[in-house]
Amino acid sequence: MRQVHEGSPPQEPTRRVLIVDDSAFIRGVVSRIVAADPSLEVAGTARDGQQAVEKAIELRPDVITMDVEMPVSSGIEATRRIMALRPVPIVMLSSLTRSGAQPTIDALAAGAVDFVTKPTGLASRELASLQDTVLQKIHSALLTRPRAPQPPVADGQSSSSESSDGSGWTVVVGSSTGGPAALVEMFSRIGATGARIAVVQHMPEGFTHSLAARLDRCSAIHVCEATAGEVLQAGTAYIAPGGRHMRITSELRVALDGGAPLHGVRPAVDVLFESAARWAGPRILGVILTGMGIDGARGMALVKDAGGRTLVEDESTCVVPGMPRAALALGVVDAKAPITAMASAIRQVICRG
Repeated sequence: MRQVHEGSPPQEPTRRVLIVDDSAFIRGVVSRIVAADPSLEVAGTARDGQQAVEKAIELRPDVITMDVEMPVSSGIEATRRIMALRPVPIVMLSSLTRSGAQPTIDALAAGAVDFVTKPTGLASRELASLQDTVLQKIHSALLTRPRAPQPPVADGQSSSSESSDGSGWTVVVGSSTGGPAALVEMFSRIGATGARIAVVQHMPEGFTHSLAARLDRCSAIHVCEATAGEVLQAGTAYIAPGGRHMRITSELRVALDGGAPLHGVRPAVDVLFESAARWAGPRILGVILTGMGIDGARGMALVKDAGGRTLVEDESTCVVPGMPRAALALGVVDAKAPITAMASAIRQVICRG
């Protein structure tokens, strides 16, 4: 028990972590990582998704680390059930492989707020890196307000009967923490549109291809990972590859580069928005969804200066409202919409603007 001396400031309560993994070794590693942080404590452990759901209800942890692939019930299904019963920040533990990327994206779409890639070996250097990453992700997750995502609209059809053309418009979208679930909700409702859409989601290399595939399955428009040199086509959405900045050139072509991170991230929303504002003309719409930090605010101001329109996700549905708040603080936002109404708000701009 912590001792509090007279006159000392009150100490923050320790935050309780539920650790879920089918590997006893990984449960032990993560438990030792959590126990070494004086602000955290291990609330309990579980070896499969069914146990995870039961202990999430029984122990009421402040955050959960969750393996993606487990017997009895997967981490994806466990995340979906926990978010429906008692939303809590969940950080997934993922395999850094192409086959492991899609289940990780599905877990994020189910409401998990972030993920950590497991080391490929057990060398002390890799385990030390895992410790730093796990603690950083847990503390970031504790700042979030998780919510159960609304089910995607069946067959990628818009929830509105309104038909959306939007020809000639370029829509640029930025998102970070909580973004995959928000993007699924938005794209499942976007309907058919003639607009060109470019998206930056803060995500490392190896996962954005699976994110694009997930969005393509739920959307009425084609969604793909962007390729350098391709021309933005009407009725298509392009996801910036993880680890690469994405720009739009004067010919509305995709340009990718591995330049220095901006705001500590690559791809960066500001890089995309600044290039789009320069070349897309006034028929440009900037959209900022849930996310931590300030990325996108400066780019949103440039979109506004170019005569474009601007939207942000309403704080009521943001997992983390930092990015929308940063844009609002600059006074460059035309309107706000909850994520369930964001597709409708986009259609209203590009159809009537």
